[in-house]
Amino acid sequence: MMYEENNVFQTVGLFPGQFEGIGGGMTLKMKNGQMFQLSVLYSAVKKERQKPNRDRAQGNQLMHVNSDKSSSEKFELMSAVRDLCRTLDAFIFVVDASLENNNGNDDLDGMSFAMVNERWSATYVPVLVLSCILDKSHTRIPCINVVGTLEMTKLNRPWQAQSCVVQSLEGVSESIEWLVEQSQRR
Repeated sequence: MMYEENNVFQTVGLFPGQFEGIGGGMTLKMKNGQMFQLSVLYSAVKKERQKPNRDRAQGNQLMHVNSDKSSSEKFELMSAVRDLCRTLDAFIFVVDASLENNNGNDDLDGMSFAMVNERWSATYVPVLVLSCILDKSHTRIPCINVVGTLEMTKLNRPWQAQSCVVQSLEGVSESIEWLVEQSQRR
């Protein structure tokens, strides 16, 4: 979607992030002519993200872990990320839903949902979860399981989870159209 030619989106322009790894992105145009800006946020550099069994909290550029009195971990956004979240019209989270690559559902935790906390963004700002597999040869974790694992039904805002196929972008266009429509309803 972002870096290769496809028949769903056209890259119209690129823009740099204000901070390393935070907020850079591109302007994309859909077949129906709608344009949107997609900011890409990474918790760590690619080399770190690809390490097997990595501790996602350690070295995270987006958030840090606070332990409260009950010794439970709570994720707090870095101040630059909080400021960015206040300006966004929508959130997209991409989840690896392939059964083969999902080591204990590491990608299916609620850590990223610290960003959609009402303290940082208005409750009308929608959330889209793209539950992705690389291609149709991979076995998929059912989308309803992703919804349950992420506890999306507890969100106090519009949300949708959509099964997608990375190679063909199947399911992505309809999801982005929903997201754009929802973000215009204020």
